[in-house]
Amino acid sequence: MAATTPIAATDALDIQHPLDVVWKVVADVAAYPDWWPSSLRLQVLRTEPDVVGTEVEIHPVGGQSFRVRVLTMEAPSAMRMEYFGGFITGYGAWRLEAIPGGTRVHYDLDARADGWIVAMLAKMMPLPKLHSDLMQSVLRELARVCDMVDAG
Repeated sequence: MAATTPIAATDALDIQHPLDVVWKVVADVAAYPDWWPSSLRLQVLRTEPDVVGTEVEIHPVGGQSFRVRVLTMEAPSAMRMEYFGGFITGYGAWRLEAIPGGTRVHYDLDARADGWIVAMLAKMMPLPKLHSDLMQSVLRELARVCDMVDAG
């Protein structure tokens, strides 16, 4: 029987831009390669006009690749994704909420990683923390891109 390691994490950042500006950047999945950290090596595999069905592949430096597909969108507050096609299966979601002075952005992950190598790695390095460290860099880049969008 293969080893399975749960990965559950929620990361958040308050961004000093209106909800519509932040949503515009989050919902433009086709532009993710332009601003996601290069260490994640994100590539768009398929785009759809309404974004639902859009697929990306993420191949973190030093890690195994996996795919993510947009399942649902509830503009301007939520986008749910499915992780598949690699060692991670499960779900992720962007959640946005207006707050005084800006937008609170959450990213939730509820997934599992399969395989003995991942299980051994998880004993040395907590996978939720590793995911959160990477997502915090994504959230900081999101804030930077929102600065440019709002100024432009």
